[in-house]
Amino acid sequence: MASKILLFVALCLLYLNATEALLKDKVTIQGKVMLIRHAEKPPSGNDLSTMGWRRAQCIRDKFIANEGDFKDLTPKKIYAQKASKKDETIPDSRRQIETVAPLARQLDLTIDNRFTSFQLDELSEDIGKLSADQYPVLVSWNHDEIKNFLINFGMQYQIAPTYPSKRYDLVWIIEPDPSDSKKVKFSYFSQNCEGLGDYRFSSDANSQISRTWVMRSLIIATITLVLIIF
Repeated sequence: MASKILLFVALCLLYLNATEALLKDKVTIQGKVMLIRHAEKPPSGNDLSTMGWRRAQCIRDKFIANEGDFKDLTPKKIYAQKASKKDETIPDSRRQIETVAPLARQLDLTIDNRFTSFQLDELSEDIGKLSADQYPVLVSWNHDEIKNFLINFGMQYQIAPTYPSKRYDLVWIIEPDPSDSKKVKFSYFSQNCEGLGDYRFSSDANSQISRTWVMRSLIIATITLVLIIF
């Protein structure tokens, strides 16, 4: 029995320490950082699909309208993942830049695309150097790594959700917690772009992310309680 308890405790400690997050020192942000995935892609190629271009236009219109969920979110700085090369002949995706290009043109902002997918840490640190009047910040990235921004900005690895692979419509927001300077707040909503099927993602579908997020929090709390008891 004792050996089983020790094994359980060891596994719990491994889980609690599994913070593969990228930066040892978390980045302090001065305002809201909005994270979006690039818009829809075609079966092949590196640009947006027809639906993707429609979403890019929708993103432009929604952020500029400054209404509803998008209230007070019109960005003052826009980052997009750099279109690098996988090798000498195959160009990497340009979708991240194309997704925010209509918005940037409308706002007369220059897209900051200095950072490749391998430089997420450097981008996080660059955002941390911005002054409060340069927020809100919008980041267009590939969905596989969006979670790592949350971690770099102070969210616990075990709690940070993963961006759903089948969705293109989410806007994730991370911002300082006004009640605790050492914490951050996370929220999200659907872009609700007309004609792109975003209506499919009802509150029930959205709540799946919340359930996963809450479940991870409960797991951490349970492990902590067991460690205290034993």
